Amino acid sequence: MYFTHIKIAAISVMLFISNGVLADGHDQWRFGVGTGIFALNIEGDLGLNVGAFGAVEVEVDLDFDDILDYNESGFGAAFSASKGPWRYQFQFAHLGLEGEESGVDGTGTPVSAGLLFEADALALSANYTFYQYGKGVVGVIGGLRYYKHNFEGAVTQGATTLKRDKSFSWVDGFIGLTHAYGFNKEWSWSSQLDIGGGGSDFTYFANTGVNWSFAENWTTRLYGQILALDYEDGSKGDADWYLYDAKEFGIGLGINYGW
Repeated sequence: MYFTHIKIAAISVMLFISNGVLADGHDQWRFGVGTGIFALNIEGDLGLNVGAFGAVEVEVDLDFDDILDYNESGFGAAFSASKGPWRYQFQFAHLGLEGEESGVDGTGTPVSAGLLFEADALALSANYTFYQYGKGVVGVIGGLRYYKHNFEGAVTQGATTLKRDKSFSWVDGFIGLTHAYGFNKEWSWSSQLDIGGGGSDFTYFANTGVNWSFAENWTTRLYGQILALDYEDGSKGDADWYLYDAKEFGIGLGINYGW
């Protein structure tokens, strides 16, 4: 299929912001709100049934520069509430990519495509600290992640133009472990590792980073992260078939305000 000659940016992004605060045993509620930037890279396979042109499956290999070229919109934020050994968090992120490409198919017929891809992700989690040693703590985390991918596009092959608008959404449950270690009052290290599934066949997520409390109530975090998703809706011959089997990874910088 001619799509193998067209560079299509199709990405979902989950933005995770953590202030890395160690459990302090206080029974008063503490809150935080954060946002940040993430240098996203993606590798994997994307498959979609595009109607008259049939099922198309492509290998996606995009670095951060590629994503910037196609970026149309993007934002994300996180909110947390903690009391004693419990910490609750809500996170959301949105990414929009838009691009146009042209070329020819195997018969020399002109082909052009325009695509708007939007990915939304939400996460709800609860983290319970069950073990403390020296300056470190270990916790168990669980929750739900919701994903939505939306495609709006038009493909022209010779005199034929096909317009499509398709959406796919699913929910995964996940469970894992968290760890944080405080070096001193200003610097700490925190990590999270979890696995999940439900709507998708399997997911895993890993995040680790260094936190710096540079002012009262303010924390910034430099971290590395990988999110792997293996999702397929239907079979390849189905009209609504969709495949997203990819790893999203990169380096991020977050900032959190707590009170």
